[in-house]
Amino acid sequence: MTATLTIFTDQRSGMILYQEGATVGFFHDSAQTIETTAGEVHHIATLPGACVDLFVLKGTAEPTRDLAELVHIRSLWETAKGDVFTLPEPAGAPPPLAVTTVKVETPATNSADIETAIIALANYSLGKLGKTIVEKELSTVGGIKALKDENMLSNFLNAVEKSSKLLASANKIKEMSNAISAEVAKL
Repeated sequence: MTATLTIFTDQRSGMILYQEGATVGFFHDSAQTIETTAGEVHHIATLPGACVDLFVLKGTAEPTRDLAELVHIRSLWETAKGDVFTLPEPAGAPPPLAVTTVKVETPATNSADIETAIIALANYSLGKLGKTIVEKELSTVGGIKALKDENMLSNFLNAVEKSSKLLASANKIKEMSNAISAEVAKL
């Protein structure tokens, strides 16, 4: 099984990474790299109130790709070295497509369409694990219709954000939450 076991509390989080049944590494919120020993992750698991989530990747037709093939590392590094609070100027490149905007603006006719749109937003923002997180949290709150209640929506969004901390940046998660809220407003 290829999976990630996420262990978290309100203050700490860690992951155990598995590939085809073998443990391939450990990562936690204060680590700089994926580690080969489980010491700190096991410590997080022993903290009061620690919870775990298991995210399993079902068989994929594509082989796993190296991240270095998908992104331009040098430009990311240059951006990271600069002022992180300023937006980089596009260097003659076309502006990125706003896929989430397109998905949010599509009219949903019923709750099943809205649920599908929310799952698609999570899949776009966080990948396959995002889709799994949203599906799990939707079932936890009682389905899409339960999100009409503001408290349930807030609990749902908090749970999704908490589970997504290690998958995406805070800004990406916030954008996804706002888009999900906009979809729920159509109910």
